[in-house]
Amino acid sequence: MIEIILIVIGILMFIYGVVVGLSFSGNNAFYLAWIFAGIMIAAAGVILKLFDIPKPVLWIVGGLVGAFVLFMIVMSIYLLGAFGYKGDKGADYCLILGAHVRSDGPSKALRYRLNAGYDYLMENPDTICIVSGGQGENEPESEASAMKKYLVDKGINPDRIIMEDKSTSTKENMLFSKELMKEDSKVAIVTNNFHVRRAVSLAVANGYKDVSGVAAGTDAFFVPFYLSRESIALVKELLSGNL
Repeated sequence: MIEIILIVIGILMFIYGVVVGLSFSGNNAFYLAWIFAGIMIAAAGVILKLFDIPKPVLWIVGGLVGAFVLFMIVMSIYLLGAFGYKGDKGADYCLILGAHVRSDGPSKALRYRLNAGYDYLMENPDTICIVSGGQGENEPESEASAMKKYLVDKGINPDRIIMEDKSTSTKENMLFSKELMKEDSKVAIVTNNFHVRRAVSLAVANGYKDVSGVAAGTDAFFVPFYLSRESIALVKELLSGNL
């Protein structure tokens, strides 16, 4: 029975990875991890079905896989805890982090961030907005430029918006945006809900004294993908000394 379960899980993960990959227009190759994991899990089910594997090998492999699964569950719960964050009121700056920009404007993920940022700015009229994001090779303009246009079109005064258009990573978002702020400012960081934990952690690690997160939405279908990606990304940030 376990063999069939593994094969089914592997096939479903493979299909999910393919669908996610086909859905993205930006540079996001982590879907390949889902495809690879699906192939490996399905293959494990086939091997167990066809061959008599020694129990010590099964215990070792099963223990390693179980430990990894437990890690991913714990990390996902940790990330999910920030999905409802609204940010502290009265921030000096509302920092909206960039995401992919297509030829027809901000991607859906970025529109989620911009709409959440717009709501925060409307509720906090004295807050200055910083839009942060450079231009990728497959983007028609800088993310900051597209973000400013979007917010202005929604009615935000352009004089209230500062552009940071050089960053290419979350860490650079924090570093370059901080240079545009007054010292020890109160900052509300707007990003998609799955990304809030890492963004706020990187802000604190880079000298932000008073920072909170504003969780923008995400399409439910992509939540498993983003939770797995962010779990690995947090570990990568730790190992690289960014956190």
